[in-house]
Amino acid sequence: MTIEELRKKAQPQSDSGYWHFERMMSIYVTYFVIKTPMTANQVTVIDLILGLIGCVFLFGGSDLSALIGGIFLYLFIVVDCVDGEVARYHQTVSKTSAFLEGLCHIILHPLKMFALGFGLMVQFDNQIYMIIGILSGLNLSFEQGLNWRREIVLGGGYQFTRSYQGLKNQVSNFIPKKLVTFLMWFYQEEGMYGMIMIAAILDFLLPEIALFNGVINFKGMLLIVYLISYPIITLQTLRVSTKMVKEHYNE
Repeated sequence: MTIEELRKKAQPQSDSGYWHFERMMSIYVTYFVIKTPMTANQVTVIDLILGLIGCVFLFGGSDLSALIGGIFLYLFIVVDCVDGEVARYHQTVSKTSAFLEGLCHIILHPLKMFALGFGLMVQFDNQIYMIIGILSGLNLSFEQGLNWRREIVLGGGYQFTRSYQGLKNQVSNFIPKKLVTFLMWFYQEEGMYGMIMIAAILDFLLPEIALFNGVINFKGMLLIVYLISYPIITLQTLRVSTKMVKEHYNE
């Protein structure tokens, strides 16, 4: 079986409206995994370990440890695609697999922000970063919980991005399509892990940036951007999810 044949069989068709860089790479890992006795659930466990290792390094408090952590976190989001691809190839998709995969995201989605904030606090000896990290992580968890609760109430599969489609269509009228596509990626989990890795690479390669009479590097700026802007995403999710539930049950 060729890579392209495997891609057609194992990768889902997506119309979510944002980039899937990870799937460009994950299929090559899947090509190797399906030649081994490894199951999709075992891949999920390995995936969680990669993510936890990444967060441990983010806690380290240096540009080097953050760089290593960023790489491990991006490996997590790549391998996150692999377990589903392996399950679809072997036709072993199950509720247990979906539960285990969802558990990874429940743990790591806020934890990466906590770790990033703690690491910056240690690096710059400034507790404000820890506060920013905690608030950002809690915001991500709340927004994620809204999506999960909506899907439970609607009785459907977990379609994380469908609450964003209305916003995407609205802003596409006055924002360039490519910019909308980037923003859709930036505010999804895939984009967050990608941006953390990019910020860590920039901090490692480039001098720190002096801003507001202090030292704020790329990771710090990224954390602040998510803290300030992500509540808009959360409010949009709450508004659209409430509307979807009312329309579904004619209330």
